Amino acid sequence: MVIEFIGIAGTGKTTVLDSFISLKDISGIKLTNLSIYRNTSIKEKIFTILKAIYLTYKLKPINIKGGIKILKLLCSYILKIKAIDNKQQIYFLDEGILHKTREINRHCKCDNMKEIINVIQKKIYIPDCIVVLEADADTIYERRLKRSRKNDFFSLEIIQQNVIDFKDTLCMVDYVKKIYKPVMKIIRINYNKDMTPKEAVNKILSEIDL
Repeated sequence: MVIEFIGIAGTGKTTVLDSFISLKDISGIKLTNLSIYRNTSIKEKIFTILKAIYLTYKLKPINIKGGIKILKLLCSYILKIKAIDNKQQIYFLDEGILHKTREINRHCKCDNMKEIINVIQKKIYIPDCIVVLEADADTIYERRLKRSRKNDFFSLEIIQQNVIDFKDTLCMVDYVKKIYKPVMKIIRINYNKDMTPKEAVNKILSEIDL
């Protein structure tokens, strides 16, 4: 099972994911964080680059810089998915292909995110479960102030707009489930100030079909 975490920056995806990984296993099922996977053979890298080039071409980048950005995003995701060697394990992705679709959309000529999914879904593995972490703009703003990452430029107004724009991503996820992967489970978590990472993990566990 592949579980992808999506949500705007500062929602708490990495925090909740780290809480999951700290469990080591769930009912004897091993947990693996694909977000930090790096061990790849030269052959796999070449195959991945060729597939990513083909998909990038199909997505029609707006310029060379946009094409390179799309190529990097696709290569990163495809290499992580290649780490899956046991479908009985649980694999986690922080910001996988569905999360990055909005970013890809900014660099290509596709009219919307649904069109992007229509292009890539035949060549890229779609996660089995999507965990959507949501929070109000004030909570996200405070979290981003605390983490103090380099080159993390933001304001409360920008975050408020991001929260509104994120609705398009949710519509795209619903579209993927309806059209391409009906068995995909979508778990929405309102991860605001009053919820701890452990409580978020327990809520997700209560809804995952193991």
